[in-house]
Amino acid sequence: MQKAAADLANAQQEAARLQNQLARTGAASSEEIAQVKTGALEYVQQGSNEAVQQALSKLGDAMQQVERLQGTIRGEVEQASGQVALIQHAARERVQRESEATVEKAVGEWRLRGKEVVRLQDTIREQTLRASELATEAARGACETIQLAAHDVVQRAVPS
Repeated sequence: MQKAAADLANAQQEAARLQNQLARTGAASSEEIAQVKTGALEYVQQGSNEAVQQALSKLGDAMQQVERLQGTIRGEVEQASGQVALIQHAARERVQRESEATVEKAVGEWRLRGKEVVRLQDTIREQTLRASELATEAARGACETIQLAAHDVVQRAVPS
């Protein structure tokens, strides 16, 4: 009987030891899970920030390109306006100096220049439209990049 009591006491001690060990293992596991969770959240946040930064960089590049195109268009508009003013001034001077035949010739040239101005205006309109399309395309690309990057970060952060 004493042996059975001793075996029972030993079994109880072993059970208590195993319970303590199990409790320590459970606490360590909980702490490790919390650390992994925190790491994953930090990883997702970092990935999202990087994707946003990349998209913002691309959008900034697109905006710079649009600004350059707008500057070019403004320059061409100013140049065309200057040419129109010069053409008008030259035509007026010719009308005042020359005979009717010369006046008719000058008017003909003025009309040709007017067609050139119309062509320049059409070119400016086309470039303005293209700049607008490029800006829209760049913004769309930046949005797609952000969406893809966010999706990738979430896919990497969330186990399948």
